[in-house]
Amino acid sequence: MHNRFALLAAVSAVALGSASAQDEKTGYYGELGGSYTLDIGVSDFESEGLDAGAAFDSELDLDEGFGIYGALGKYFPGNLRSEIEMAYRGQDNNSLPVAPGRVTFPVADDFGEVGVLTGMINVYKDIPLTSRITPYFGGGIGFARLNIEMDNEAVVAASTLPTPLNSIDLDDSDYVTAVQGMAGVTVDVARNLALAVGYRYLQTGEYDMEGAFNGETTAFSGEYSAHEITAGLRFNFGGGAAVEPAVATAAPAMKTCVDGTVVALNSPCPLIADDEAITAEELSLVVYFEYDSASLTDRARSAIARRARQAQDVDLISVVVIGNTDTAGSAQYNVGLSQRRARVVRDALVSYGVDRSKISVRALGETSPAKPTADGVDEPLNRRTEVEFEF
Repeated sequence: MHNRFALLAAVSAVALGSASAQDEKTGYYGELGGSYTLDIGVSDFESEGLDAGAAFDSELDLDEGFGIYGALGKYFPGNLRSEIEMAYRGQDNNSLPVAPGRVTFPVADDFGEVGVLTGMINVYKDIPLTSRITPYFGGGIGFARLNIEMDNEAVVAASTLPTPLNSIDLDDSDYVTAVQGMAGVTVDVARNLALAVGYRYLQTGEYDMEGAFNGETTAFSGEYSAHEITAGLRFNFGGGAAVEPAVATAAPAMKTCVDGTVVALNSPCPLIADDEAITAEELSLVVYFEYDSASLTDRARSAIARRARQAQDVDLISVVVIGNTDTAGSAQYNVGLSQRRARVVRDALVSYGVDRSKISVRALGETSPAKPTADGVDEPLNRRTEVEFEF
C-alpha cells in the first residue's frame, strides 16, 4: 500500500519538472469524457473485530465497469497544466472469495456493486511532438467517496443445505483520501478542440464501514484501486496555440518571384538570366508559408536555391532572415512559430552554399504584419519570412 502511494507521489512530483522547449498552450480548458474500468484492480475487503474462527480477509471480485469525468484546468509555462476533476465509476461485485476452509459466502447474480466518486487536483506535464500530437503524464491527489453494497441474506435464507452458510449485508459509504497517476496523448482535431486518450490508476486510502455478518453488526474495512482507460474531448477557452487544420487554407492571392517581382498567384514569374547583374534590393526574398506551418514548399525551395546561387556571385557581407506570422493564435506561440520559419529558411540557404556565419535570424512573431489585421485573423500575406542581403 505504501509503495503504491510513494510511486504515485513520485509521478506527481515529476509532472512539475523542467519546461519543454516545444510550443506551449495558454489559457483555460474544460474536458469531458468517459472511462472503462478494467477488472484487474486489487481491492482489499476484510472484517474487523470478529473472533479468529469467523474473521476473514478477502478481495472484492469486481467486473469491468464504466464511468464519466469532467475537468476544468489551466495551462502554465513549461508545458504544465493543472485541473480540478470530478469522476464517477461503478462496478458489479461478483463474489467475496476467501481462503479454503475459512468463511464462505454463497452469492447470487446480483450480489452487490461498488460506486466510487472522486474529486481530484491533477498536475500534468505535456510533451508536444508536433503541432497536433501531445503525449502527457501526471498525477493527482484528492478524495474518494466509496459506496459498497453487498447482500446475500436472501440466498442464505432460501438454501436447503445442512451446512451453516454465512451471510453479509452491507450498504454503507465512507470518504477517504485518494491518489492517481495518469499518462496518455492528446490529438488536436480542430482549433481549440482536442481528443484526449489515456490510462489512469486510482488508489484510495483505507475506508471503514458498518454492516451485518450473520445478522450481527460488524465493522468492515478495505482499500479500493482501479485501472482505467479514459477518452474525452478537451476544449480550450481561448489563448491556446493555433492548430493546423486538416486541409490547408487558400494560398496567398499574390506571390513574390525570385527577382522581387510581385505577381498574381497563377501568373508566371519573369525569367532572369544567370549572368544578369542584381542589386541588393533585387536579391531580397520573401518566402510564404501555409497556415501554422514552418515547412517549405517546392516553390519556396526553388526560390531560395536561386537566391543562394546569386548571393555566391557577389561579395556578400551579411544576410538577415526575419520570420513573421499572422495574428491567429497567441502572441507567445507566434514568436516560436516565426522563429521556426526563419530557421528553416536559414538552413535552406546554408544547404545551398551560403556561409552560415554571415546569417543572422530574427523572430518578430505577429508584430510586423505586411497587411495589418485585427487579432486572431488568418492572413496569408503575413505568414512569411523575409531575407535581406547586404553586399
